[in-house]
Amino acid sequence: MKLKIPRALHLDEEAICRALRQAVERGGETGAAAEVLEAILLPHLAKESVDILEPLGLLPRLARGEVTSDMAEVLPQIDHLKNDLHALQIEHATILSAIKRFVAAAREEGKSQQARLAERLLFRAWLDESVFTPLAILMGKYLELRLDLGNRPSSPASVASRAPIKLQLPEALQLSRAQLSAALTRVSRAGGQTKAVAETIAQILEPHVAHEEAKVLRILGFLAPLAAGQFTIDWLQDLSEWDELETNESALHLEHRQLVGAGEKLLAIARAEGTAEVLDFAERLLLRIRLDEEVFYRAALLIRNYLRLRARKESLERTSSDLS
Repeated sequence: MKLKIPRALHLDEEAICRALRQAVERGGETGAAAEVLEAILLPHLAKESVDILEPLGLLPRLARGEVTSDMAEVLPQIDHLKNDLHALQIEHATILSAIKRFVAAAREEGKSQQARLAERLLFRAWLDESVFTPLAILMGKYLELRLDLGNRPSSPASVASRAPIKLQLPEALQLSRAQLSAALTRVSRAGGQTKAVAETIAQILEPHVAHEEAKVLRILGFLAPLAAGQFTIDWLQDLSEWDELETNESALHLEHRQLVGAGEKLLAIARAEGTAEVLDFAERLLLRIRLDEEVFYRAALLIRNYLRLRARKESLERTSSDLS
């Protein structure tokens, strides 16, 4: 089974690697810091591609509830991820330290483009830790249940929590919202065509983000506890959105089309005028929309599918136990 990394993630990695290489070539203290970061980050991304991003290639099918026996081929990769979690956390801490050095050097030397790159690197590091890693682990759990691999050795799960869970957006999505808002504020100060398009985006973006966080993205708050083995049937009763996910996502896709149109227009203006800050915002906005559609919304559907499957399995086990 050939797994394809979601397109948005592939493009993001390419852009990060290219921008880091440019920072190195421009020299100075910023270039030296970028070279250190590049040496740490590139092997880390290569490892993540195998253990995390490739398994995410199954996400569209799993979100639709499709499971086939050949999908079990991905389980050894996910096992390797679970066994390597501590090492990944150490690498993330090292990468974050290198990003801070890179930011400090870029600010000291007045290299605003490199400082914006650091924001993108921080977003990606938080995505890996708070979304992609627990999502890949949850995909493995869902596959094991659907393929009925109960006799398969697995790492011990934590005791299921019966306390109500307080859903919060993963850190990466909180960071993304703050970065987009700050970048849009900066871009809105420009004049001419840029200002007009930025104002159009501002009218759509804030209500759209609030809508998707309330109706879809807060569900991603289940990722960490579910990946850690926590579960309670009550979680299925806590959210009215479970039965409305497809409807909510359909409405959000319509809002995306408006944002994509305005974002692509802004991108064309930025390229024609050579305005790096506007270009950075437009690219970041379009990347976020692709991540919403290719990863985040599908992850919400997977979470719902997994919770329903767990509830059904537990109900059958209780019935069987009562009969015996």
